Amino acid sequence: MLRIRADTIATLAGDENRRLIFPKSLSITDEQWKQIGPFKEMVVLSPSGWKEMVRNVPDATSDTEVVSVSMNRKRGPILVLAGLKFRGNIGTIVRAAVQANAFEKIVLIDERETRVMETPCASKKWEGGKTGSATMEDIYYYSMFNGPLIPILRFDTVDDFLATVDPTRPFVAIELGDKSINLYSKQALDVLKTVGDDMYLVIGAEDCGVPSLLVSKTKYMFEIPSMSASINVSCAFMACLSTYLIARNL
Repeated sequence: MLRIRADTIATLAGDENRRLIFPKSLSITDEQWKQIGPFKEMVVLSPSGWKEMVRNVPDATSDTEVVSVSMNRKRGPILVLAGLKFRGNIGTIVRAAVQANAFEKIVLIDERETRVMETPCASKKWEGGKTGSATMEDIYYYSMFNGPLIPILRFDTVDDFLATVDPTRPFVAIELGDKSINLYSKQALDVLKTVGDDMYLVIGAEDCGVPSLLVSKTKYMFEIPSMSASINVSCAFMACLSTYLIARNL
C-alpha cells in the first residue's frame, strides 16, 4: 500500500462539494481523513482504471495521488441520456462529453417507455420498464474512465428528473417530429448559438427515442438527415455536439 503524502493532503482540504478519486493502492489513515475534511463523493479505482483516468487529467503527473473534481462546475448545457439500453453507447457519449469540456453535468434516466411504430411493412413494439443494465462502474469503464471527471446524476423515472429541472433552461432534443429542424442547417446553428449554453440536451434511446413526456417539454427538436432510418445514437450525439461547438464559436 502507498501512503498519501502530506503535501497531497494540503491540496485537498477546503472544498466540501467535490468528488475525490484515488487508486485502491493508496492508504489513508483516519487522522489523515480528518485533515482532508468533508467531501461529497468518493470514487476508488483499480490500478488499471486509475492509470486510464489520470491520462484524462491535463495537469496530472506521475506523482499524482488523488484527483479532486469540483461538483460546482461553471454553468453550461446539461446532457440528458434518457433510457439508453447499451453500456457501450452510454460510455462513448460520456467520454466525448467530458473531452469536449462543454457540459456542466450529465443526467441518466433509467426509465424506458413502451412505444409502437406502424409502417407499411410491419408493426414494431419496444417494451418499457427500466434499463438497469449499466452500473456506474460500467459507465466508467466504457467511457475509458472519463466518467469520474464530471458530475453524473441518475434518476429512476422521467418524473423524478422533471421534479428537479431549472425552468429557465430550454429542452433541446435529437428526435424526429413535424417541427424538427435539420441539424446541419443555419437555423440549427442559430438556435444552438442562442440557447445552447443553457439547454438540456436530450438524447433518447437507441430504439424508441426520446420519452414522450420529455418530447412534450421540448422547445427545439433536431433531425439528422441520413440514408437509412436511423444512425447510431453516439454518432447522433457527436453530430449535435459538433454543431453546438461550432455555433458557440461563431
